[in-house]
Amino acid sequence: MSLIPGRNSLLHCSLLLALLPQQPGAFEVMIGKGVVDPLPIAVVPFERPATLGTGPGQIIADDLRNSGSFKPIPPEDMPQYPSRIEAVQYADWRRLGVENLVIGRLSPTGVNSYQLEYRLLDVYKEEQINGQRLTIATADLRRAAHRFSDSIYQDLIGAQGIFSTFIAYVSIQDTSTGERSYQLEVAEYDGHGAHILVSNKEPLLSPAWSPTGDQLAYVSFEKGAPTIYLQELMTGDRRRISASPGINSAPRFSPEGQRLALMLSKDGNPEIYVLHIAGGLLQRITDHPAIDTEPDWSPDGRSLVFTSDRSGQPQIYRTELSTGEVHRLTFDGRYNAGAVHSPDGSRLVMVHRGDTGDYHIAHRPIDDESLQRIEGSGLDESPGFAPNGRMLIYAGANDSLALAPLGLGRPTLIIKYPGKQLREPAWGPYMVATNR
Repeated sequence: MSLIPGRNSLLHCSLLLALLPQQPGAFEVMIGKGVVDPLPIAVVPFERPATLGTGPGQIIADDLRNSGSFKPIPPEDMPQYPSRIEAVQYADWRRLGVENLVIGRLSPTGVNSYQLEYRLLDVYKEEQINGQRLTIATADLRRAAHRFSDSIYQDLIGAQGIFSTFIAYVSIQDTSTGERSYQLEVAEYDGHGAHILVSNKEPLLSPAWSPTGDQLAYVSFEKGAPTIYLQELMTGDRRRISASPGINSAPRFSPEGQRLALMLSKDGNPEIYVLHIAGGLLQRITDHPAIDTEPDWSPDGRSLVFTSDRSGQPQIYRTELSTGEVHRLTFDGRYNAGAVHSPDGSRLVMVHRGDTGDYHIAHRPIDDESLQRIEGSGLDESPGFAPNGRMLIYAGANDSLALAPLGLGRPTLIIKYPGKQLREPAWGPYMVATNR
């Protein structure tokens, strides 16, 4: 087993991926369809040096399309390619039915230094809505473009964007020697810029972000038995947090980050516990002869949802931490498991199996049985919410990860890495440095 430490941060948390060794190899994304009536928008290709690769305009257009809320106009259908406001012919864009226009340029300012700027325009009012200008290095181009996308999304949708956030997941591949290799990886939300955090010959499972995004908890079998570790992303330091006899599984940080909910079988039966990280105090939460597992905190930290087969089949239950009372939440379907709260606590997403026998991702109000399914492969698993609560991530068929807008019912982005299985995704939180 090898750990790959990071280096001291020279910038801020939004640049943490630059501090980890980048994963080589080809990377694939597949763009799906958006919402039924996405907002038409034009992101004009930015004026830029021809020597650079993917332009910032393309990155912004892809971000907006991935959200499911926008339908960017293809560049070949654009009537003009302005990079400055004074060059915009608004009437041409109105004829296309475009309500908003994004223009910008990337200009060299020195050796490996550029000035990147954008302008968001209202085509019908013929005025600027917003704009930003940044001085960046070449390596920061994608992150700067994601930041612009966040601003545009906020201005037009009224909710915080998720394009500057990160995802963690486990990748699995067969090596040339016939062995299987497991990596814990961190990437931009869309799968670009993947970096290996941990590499292991034994399985890695259940990555979970701390609320501040500077740590990951995960399960490793490197010692021959499941053990839970905490990993510092910025330094590469890690420590063993739970190695009780039996199963140590499904860690999940509390909202304030000082506790972990987890499943342990140290007393002979799989039960839910809460571990106080600083002092190691362990509190048993459930006490039932059934299997209780996969806990998730409510955003106020007062309750946990978890999976249990105490009714004879896996279903979702909620326990109030102050009283210990347990209530069953799901009754629709023969199998409901792995529930996760939305950031505001109003909804749950879970793996659902209905009468067809297929496993789909479904979400619902927390106290309402009206399930809404995501169109998937029938073998989907490990769902979670984006930090703004408007998108879902999950592991799908063909060794891929899928991103789906909450109200759409199907993915807008499929992430694949040829030769690898991508499993157990976890969408990271907003970090202070990536907020607008």
